[in-house]
Amino acid sequence: EDAARCALVSLDSTIRSNVSVGLPIDLAIIQDGEYRVSQKVRIDEDTEFFADIRQAWAEKLAEAVHTLPPFPWETATNNA
Repeated sequence: EDAARCALVSLDSTIRSNVSVGLPIDLAIIQDGEYRVSQKVRIDEDTEFFADIRQAWAEKLAEAVHTLPPFPWETATNNA
């Protein structure tokens, strides 16, 4: 399921940056070593867990950006 969450985060970024890509997303999970779909879901504007993933990713990404090393021209008191 971690791979599926990564795929949804990637698709969310694509949706935000490319107007020709959008919802709905049809997600199918096939477990390693199996030859059948074990989970299937259609994700649209009303899918709560996708909204939760989008929000959590945005928050964690913003936190991560603030932990990146500063550019050489930035001072310790002037971090952007």
